[in-house]
Amino acid sequence: MRNPMNLNVCKTFGSGVIQMFNGTVFYIRSTCPFTLTHFTHNRVDCDITMRRGENGLLEYIEINVNKIQTRILYNGTIFVEQRMVSLPYDHTYQHVFQYGINTKLRSTVLPLSVIWSSVGVGIDSLWVQLEQELVLGMTGLCGRPDILVRIQCASSAHPVRIQCASSAHVCNNGKWICSQNSCPSRCVIEGQFVTTFDGKQYALPGKCTYMASKGFNWTISIHFSERTSSIQNVFLQIYQVLFNTYRFSHNSVQFEKEEIRELHQSDNAMVFWQSSMYVQVLTSFGMKIQVQTSPDLQLYITLPQSEVGMPEGLCGNYNTDTTDDFTTSSGIVENAAEPFALSWSVGDCPVNIPKVCINSDNEIFADEKCHPLRDPSGIFAKCYDHVPTDNYHKACIQRTSVSCENNQRFDYEMQVCNSTCLSLSRPDPRCGVEDAPVEGCGCLEGTHLTGGLTCTPKAQCPCHHQGGVTPPGPVIIDGRQWSQLLDK
Repeated sequence: MRNPMNLNVCKTFGSGVIQMFNGTVFYIRSTCPFTLTHFTHNRVDCDITMRRGENGLLEYIEINVNKIQTRILYNGTIFVEQRMVSLPYDHTYQHVFQYGINTKLRSTVLPLSVIWSSVGVGIDSLWVQLEQELVLGMTGLCGRPDILVRIQCASSAHPVRIQCASSAHVCNNGKWICSQNSCPSRCVIEGQFVTTFDGKQYALPGKCTYMASKGFNWTISIHFSERTSSIQNVFLQIYQVLFNTYRFSHNSVQFEKEEIRELHQSDNAMVFWQSSMYVQVLTSFGMKIQVQTSPDLQLYITLPQSEVGMPEGLCGNYNTDTTDDFTTSSGIVENAAEPFALSWSVGDCPVNIPKVCINSDNEIFADEKCHPLRDPSGIFAKCYDHVPTDNYHKACIQRTSVSCENNQRFDYEMQVCNSTCLSLSRPDPRCGVEDAPVEGCGCLEGTHLTGGLTCTPKAQCPCHHQGGVTPPGPVIIDGRQWSQLLDK
């Protein structure tokens, strides 16, 4: 009889997260085949291997127990001894059957079970359960606490990356190179394409209103346009005594229906324009939000460590585990993106976003203009081993070129810190907000942005004070004429 008290579990999920039998977690992203575990117990050999595809999902799993080969392909098809089988499948040495939303192989000659989840375009998670003490001499990614130094770093044209909590090990030209991992986890919603806090990627099924993410005293919702697959409004609500509501739309952000043109500060949040395209938000509890307001609305959310495991919604639950990212509003973990996303919709939600491009002009544009994203000799080629290109290529057709209004100029790393006329009159609180660089239009060095979104020399900036705003030039105060004092 099997003893669940001795259950040891190894699992892999996401685009390369490995959790070993002893609980150690690391990350390795590669299209090379790897052995998860290999051992011998009571003269029965066990060998489990897997390989990931370019999209980061598992392309195949191969399980060899007592010389019986079982192979699972990316689309969920199962072969035993090179013959395709249907479920449930019974064999002298093993049983394969549906296990809730997953599929399970249970060995009859070893205290071993293997569970996997297929999402159609790949296998996104895999569990190996061993109901016994770990076997001496066990090898593979699952089996040893010193596995990082035992993974062979072979010379390759494509570096292999192994990442642990706060650092990363990159195998390049036969040598391990260690580097710090400082990238924060953030949720990205670009049109219908979503990346959760834990890195799971999927597409929304309908042009509806969704709960993007919510916590104890805050909610973020998105509302799609009825005509196009683009976000029309983003709503941020923060609760203290009453709900304070911020509304983001095309080239606009409002607080309680009042337009924010430069800087807004309250007990709950600071909101300001980082560039002509992006609005930056910093809440009192440390949440950072960037909203691209043109040419299309896009949403980027970064949560503080205090929110780990707390949020719900399209963005997942922020617990470093992609296997439960598709948790519905009723608490059920779904296998597919569509029922999960629909559970977080508000009101009726027709499935009306096509899964493929139906506009031939857009397809031609994407192939021609977005080709550098997939060019093996292009500028992005170095990223292919770490970041899948599919979602970026799909989203590329939604982007358009940006032209700057008035006398502003475009930059890929625009900063609003100390670049407005308001910042000449008092310390600029926006300088203390650190987040990802944003592109957009802003002012050249030596000029400052006015309330009318025009860049002007310092001498032509108005003076901001408690009594209001005074235009540039001489002014009469208490019967005496004063002039602005400006730095040379």
